[in-house]
Amino acid sequence: MTEAETFVDPDRVVIRPLTAADSGAYRRIRQRVLDIGEGRFFSSSYTREQQFTSEDQWRERCAETPVRCTIGIFVEDELVGIMGILPYGDPGHLITEWEATWVDPKYRKSGVVRPAYEKVREWSYDHGYRYAILDIRADNMRSREIREKQGAMYLYTQRDVTWADGSMADAHFFMLNLSPEAQRSRSAGQAVAFLEAALVVLQDQHDEAADGGKA
Repeated sequence: MTEAETFVDPDRVVIRPLTAADSGAYRRIRQRVLDIGEGRFFSSSYTREQQFTSEDQWRERCAETPVRCTIGIFVEDELVGIMGILPYGDPGHLITEWEATWVDPKYRKSGVVRPAYEKVREWSYDHGYRYAILDIRADNMRSREIREKQGAMYLYTQRDVTWADGSMADAHFFMLNLSPEAQRSRSAGQAVAFLEAALVVLQDQHDEAADGGKA
């Protein structure tokens, strides 16, 4: 069955934060990403997980906390999609990083993705975040189109990133304003606040690049 032909009854779908008990299902879905050749769209999240040496670390990775979680999409108790939420930088800047977003190809046009995105935005905002940053591989035009429709704005490009499949390509970084008001209208005050948050991210990127250059 192709993506276009797939339909899922909403009553069969549960979208919720993962728990430590979901670590096995999470590991399986992360391996599936690699098995079907889509590791080329992921970088730092796999790098961190490669350092795990115990099941406790995987359980901690999946456990929800006040500052981070992974939203899971379940169809009849099977985990078919994940969307990660992590703190970014100084907590005072109220910025989250969205990462490791992936949905099984069979369910990408089934109607489960949009409410999952909404759940990620809702969880982020309810837990104090006001902006989200995310990176997209330069040739991943589908993800870029989706994020721009959600209101993401381009910030900068990181050159020659190594991706989970070993390939190298540029990564474009984007940022979203998570406030419900920003989705309805854009005021001058919101624009100034967004610019200030964007400058924080750009300064962090500049500092990180400078530190790398000294190494």
